[in-house]
Amino acid sequence: MKKIKDLFRLSRAYVVWNEEKVGQHTPLNADSLIGLVDAEFRTNSSICSYIVTKDIEDAIEGIYNEADVRLCYAPYKLYKRYSK
Repeated sequence: MKKIKDLFRLSRAYVVWNEEKVGQHTPLNADSLIGLVDAEFRTNSSICSYIVTKDIEDAIEGIYNEADVRLCYAPYKLYKRYSK
């Protein structure tokens, strides 16, 4: 149980999104957090996913290697602040 607690203590929460999908719904820069928030406001829906990891760069690279999709990311705390 201690290992699981240590993993969560060392991990950080992020939101990840596909720049191309967000770009379909906003005139703003789709690879920015503001662009994501604007697109979600315009569509009244969530266009991002929540991920908890120790190393976001490795997670993003792993997703790209498997799916050939580049994802953008931002700390969840910032997303939460701007998406209100």
